[in-house]
Amino acid sequence: MISDLWIHKGRLFVGEDAILDMSIYTDRYREKLGIQTLVQWVNTLKVLPTRLNKFVIINSTGFIETMFKLVKPFLAEKLQNRFFIYSRGIEALSEHFSPEDLPKDLGGTCPFTVRELSGKLPPV
Repeated sequence: MISDLWIHKGRLFVGEDAILDMSIYTDRYREKLGIQTLVQWVNTLKVLPTRLNKFVIINSTGFIETMFKLVKPFLAEKLQNRFFIYSRGIEALSEHFSPEDLPKDLGGTCPFTVRELSGKLPPV
């Protein structure tokens, strides 16, 4: 998402920054998360044709933090250092992103929301 904003601003970027807001997931969805799902997801990250700069999870639960602690030893140290998990909300994003790089609905000063920004991408 941040890279989408950079493209719109005409900036060069290398890699991807991802933000996952867990507040949109219900407890029923969280119940389906298991260690196998998390391991598959991490393995997918290893083969993506892009570089993951950072992955910030906000509004996390203790369950997600515990699951990550179980998977973390299987990740390369560089990948481990790119994950940040917070139980608090969008205020945690200011530790990783400048306000002009965040959409306004994520507490930034960018004039777009996430939905508006997604609509500005060229069709594939």
